[in-house]
Amino acid sequence: MNMFIDSHIHFDHFVATKKLENIIENARKDGVEKMISIGGSHQSNELSIKLAKDYQKVIYATAGYDRELASESYDA
Repeated sequence: MNMFIDSHIHFDHFVATKKLENIIENARKDGVEKMISIGGSHQSNELSIKLAKDYQKVIYATAGYDRELASESYDA
């Protein structure tokens, strides 16, 4: 049996449009068992971490900043 991992997904739009549960269910039906949520801004990094906590063993988080935000200053 194959296990698929979606290695790059931005959940921002799906959360904003209340389609997250539908996306997860459809992915599972298609054999996708794990998803890696990609952050690209402060807000999307926080969302990725929250989703990883809320959907443990299904969604995993990454945090980073898109190229166009590289000149900005961030406090840890």
